Amino acid sequence: MQELQVPDHATPCPCSPDPAADPGVTPSSSGLAQARRRVGLAPLAALFARLRGAQAVPGMPAAFMAGLRLVSWDATMLDVADSQANTAVLGAESE
Repeated sequence: MQELQVPDHATPCPCSPDPAADPGVTPSSSGLAQARRRVGLAPLAALFARLRGAQAVPGMPAAFMAGLRLVSWDATMLDVADSQANTAVLGAESE
């Protein structure tokens, strides 16, 4: 896949003239959806192609436990049985 190039004449987001000066600006859901439609799938496909796959190498601290690679999914929650054994390993549910 070809790497995307940002043109020299690209302008910053009009929602904040200087994002470093105003890091609290958050685009609306509608604004994000409109931007995704404008740019199409290519930027996300390029990002996925660059980042997909294992990021940790064997021997990297906290990347493996009991010989298994640790993985995560963004915004994914897994339900487990409410048992003393699970609480001992996973901890109690936080409020």
